[in-house]
Amino acid sequence: MRKIFLLLLSLAVLSCTEDKTGMGNITDYIPENTAVLIQLNNPDQFTNDLRNNAFLKANNSFPPLKNLNQRLSAFNYFSHKKPALLAFSSENENHISYTYISEGIPEIKNLDSIPNRKVETTKAEFGEIKSFTFEDYTTHTTQIDSFFIASDSKKILEELLENKNRKITNHSADLEKALRAASDRNPTVFISHENISEIFLNMLPEGSASFLNNFSNWTALDTEVNQNMIKLDGITTATDTLPKFINLFEDVNPARNDLASVTPGGASGFLSYAFQDFRNLETNLLKQNSKQPSENNTSKEKTLLENASEIGVIYTEEGNIFAVRSIGSEPLESFAAGSNLAEEFRSIEIYGYEDAQIFQALLKPIISTGNLKYSAQVDNFLLFSEGIEPLKETIAEIQNKNTFAENPAYLSASENLSTEASVLWVSRNGNFKTFLADKVSEENRSATKDISVDEFPFTAFQLIYNSNFAHVHAILEKNEQKLSSAGVQQTATVTLESPVAGPPVFIKNHRTKGMDVAVQDTDNNLYLISESGNIYWKKQLESRILGSIQQVDIFRNGRIQLVFATPHKLQVIDREGNEVKPFPLEFNDEITQPLALFDYDNNRKYRFVVTQGREVLMYDRKGARVKGFGFTKAADRISQQPKHIRMGNKDYIVIPETTGKINILDRRGNVRVPVKEQLDLSGNHLYEYNNNFTSTSKNGELIKITQNGNISKEALGLGENHAIDATAKTLVTLSDNQLSIKGNTVELDFGLYTEPEIFVLNNKLYIQVTDTQAKRVFLFDSNGALLPGFPVYGTSVIDLNNIDGDRNLEFVVKGEDDTLLLYEVKE
Repeated sequence: MRKIFLLLLSLAVLSCTEDKTGMGNITDYIPENTAVLIQLNNPDQFTNDLRNNAFLKANNSFPPLKNLNQRLSAFNYFSHKKPALLAFSSENENHISYTYISEGIPEIKNLDSIPNRKVETTKAEFGEIKSFTFEDYTTHTTQIDSFFIASDSKKILEELLENKNRKITNHSADLEKALRAASDRNPTVFISHENISEIFLNMLPEGSASFLNNFSNWTALDTEVNQNMIKLDGITTATDTLPKFINLFEDVNPARNDLASVTPGGASGFLSYAFQDFRNLETNLLKQNSKQPSENNTSKEKTLLENASEIGVIYTEEGNIFAVRSIGSEPLESFAAGSNLAEEFRSIEIYGYEDAQIFQALLKPIISTGNLKYSAQVDNFLLFSEGIEPLKETIAEIQNKNTFAENPAYLSASENLSTEASVLWVSRNGNFKTFLADKVSEENRSATKDISVDEFPFTAFQLIYNSNFAHVHAILEKNEQKLSSAGVQQTATVTLESPVAGPPVFIKNHRTKGMDVAVQDTDNNLYLISESGNIYWKKQLESRILGSIQQVDIFRNGRIQLVFATPHKLQVIDREGNEVKPFPLEFNDEITQPLALFDYDNNRKYRFVVTQGREVLMYDRKGARVKGFGFTKAADRISQQPKHIRMGNKDYIVIPETTGKINILDRRGNVRVPVKEQLDLSGNHLYEYNNNFTSTSKNGELIKITQNGNISKEALGLGENHAIDATAKTLVTLSDNQLSIKGNTVELDFGLYTEPEIFVLNNKLYIQVTDTQAKRVFLFDSNGALLPGFPVYGTSVIDLNNIDGDRNLEFVVKGEDDTLLLYEVKE
């Protein structure tokens, strides 16, 4: 690095005055107005590295890259092992020329086998020029003393030959010293910011080159290219004569960049400025803006910045977010004092903000804040945006731990960067190529959008100011984290007209072969919602649904209906929101338990079981009373909805009573298993577990009833308010903060948890609980391991399924009072 610093000190004093001392150095043949110069110690090796780089290889048909390869195609027939320079200069606004200068004459390979070749020698005024044409692309070459020079511009060679004859060079000997100070291992790229604009605009004609022109004077970068990475490390310098961008950070010591921790995982990228004292940065900003400091500026915005260590912009599809990271919490609280509360979202207060242009004026030109209208505090960041939706999306992603800071590909790229920098710019390449497509020519727009970046998800650039120069680091790295796609991503948000009343459930969509969401709100509206969050319809019901909405195929034709009970109706609704005749069935007496749905043989000959206090009423799929079911009234009030359990080839109907009596019946309602003892049941359902009817007692014992009616009890040490769920081979218990899955205990944070629920999907078991106090959803595998990306935000039980036919599962959960959230679980 010290070599590069000496190199740039030399470049800084270069002038364009004529030097008639003679021409014996390789630098004497660098064309005037060169914008980019690459020093190559081993040109062949550099060419091979570029060819083998996975990113360049995947995009070798991209028109600008393809064009450059074709223009340089002649070099495939020359061997280049000696040091060389490759210069790019602007001959006119429409053409960028290259010039290759090497010591010694390269070995020319056999050209006889090349079709459509053309070799022509011409006499220029001051020397001989040989031109090679391969497939319509011409390279002109000449030899001056011991140097071989090639270019696609004949004019450049003629000018170099003339300069040689007149002993004129446009460069001082200091450039030779500077080049010798560069890396002797890796290629070094030199950028003249004075001359870069025409090259930039040639590539991005719809863009602006002003930032590059004003960035600094010279930049020198050691270049490391291998199969999986393109890495640049170097320095950039600027004199004090004309203010440049990097001069803004003079005497501004860099600080830690933490903006990635609040950048949503789906954002396009972010720009971070970190500093130890904002006052020094403010002084430099005023100087470049030709303004005098104002002693009367005591705005809360300036006070906030003076107590900050990082500012930046997060780029999202919903809109940009301006962020300020405070050194402590007190400045954030002071800033919010007196602000008007606009909305509370996920327990985060969002305030209105009216002084939209103050930050813009204080931070010009490094940040364009836009028309800020809202603010929210998240941890030690204060986030601002023009609309409220970008803030809500960002808050949701932070709470779901879906940020850049949690992305393994970003973390891998960050290992090549410093943790503290004056400037850190990070781009998600999938989004950035869309931005670039708007800057290129019309003919290259489609190809730019098709650039392959799947294996190279991030690009990062870093600037670290140090005395009178700045360190520069940039990285484009292949993502080797094959499992990094695992995690949870929020895919949709649905806002209802009123708060969510019951648990949302997935319902099969026989048209799309996917699944939709059904839910009711507190105004008794029933909604059917697509997997992407679009509301198909809402239907006003007369009262609240008891328990969960279930699904049936009444007509046994593959078309799905919704079925449920309200306090006085048994309802069947088709997917258009229409009642299916002869339903609804109406009842004078109140229905006291959720609807029980039986399909004994999975042949869609459904039984609908309605509970009214002590009475049990069974109906078939046509709405007719099932006369053969003999159990019509229990001895006491029924405490849970009846349940169908099949063990082996036998069907059992379980109906518990509030007294602790358990009725275990056959299909016809006759007692199949006599249970003589009244049990002190906990309120948990009875399940099939290890060929027994299983539940728990109020004092935490495991109660097991055999198919002969024998009862055994096992002390589990469960607390008073415990909950269980079970399958034929798996038992899950939750007691206080102890979650036990097949004997594996997981210690959760103390909170208010929903009952555990087991989902069996894709031959795997998933166990779910939600901490409704902390508003966090947990999903575990059968061994008690928390799935990657969890916990995420949610406030209710979930429904989990594969709703779109891909390899990933999805779940739906209540978010805010009136909001449903859909997530995708990537494993």
